[in-house]
Amino acid sequence: MIQGLVVSESSHNSIREINKRVTNMKLLSVLGGSTATYQIFFKNTFAIATYNISTADWETFARGATSIPVITRKIIKNEALMHFTSKTGKELKFCQCTYESL
Repeated sequence: MIQGLVVSESSHNSIREINKRVTNMKLLSVLGGSTATYQIFFKNTFAIATYNISTADWETFARGATSIPVITRKIIKNEALMHFTSKTGKELKFCQCTYESL
């Protein structure tokens, strides 16, 4: 914890931007999983659903699903790094902690 930290308006904007991007990445993750399930099962007979399951590219799906947290961390690190260079004092320490925690 950083005692007496007061962040600037630009840091508030940065934090809002990070939160917005994290929310969007979570939404992307949910949509990706939902789309695969929909394509396999919705309005399909058992035989078609079984065929869809057996022919789906699960390796690519898994790589896509597991890459979302990595991309999210990278987005947060990049945002912290952009502000890292223009801050001083406790705000600089806050940016360093954010960057190094990921």
